[in-house]
Amino acid sequence: PLPPPPPPPPLSKKEVARAAAEQAAAEQKAKAKAQREAAKISRKQTAVTAASAAPKLSAPSLSLPSLSAPSVPSISLPSAPAPSIPPTGGIAPVAGLFAGVAIGLVPAGALISLRSFLMSGKKNR
Repeated sequence: PLPPPPPPPPLSKKEVARAAAEQAAAEQKAKAKAQREAAKISRKQTAVTAASAAPKLSAPSLSLPSLSAPSVPSISLPSAPAPSIPPTGGIAPVAGLFAGVAIGLVPAGALISLRSFLMSGKKNR
């Protein structure tokens, strides 16, 4: 086993005074902290008692008359059988879509071309 460490050297008078001053400062800080805590607790208690001592206020009771929407008489339309649509003459819906797109692109292209021609002005003519 290891021998115990040697005792610390004795403190000088300056070191003893400094240690005593540090200890006194620490005690003073602890005392001030305890006073702050006590003041905080007393403020909380004062606030609680003030709140409980305050007069109780209640909102006035208000009752509104009940309203109901007027009733609407029920109207029913006579039912008719759905008309039967005869089948198309063999044109598929997708083919009709492509035909409509092609027919729509022709006038659109013509309008765009005319606008470009008119916007170019007489410089290019």
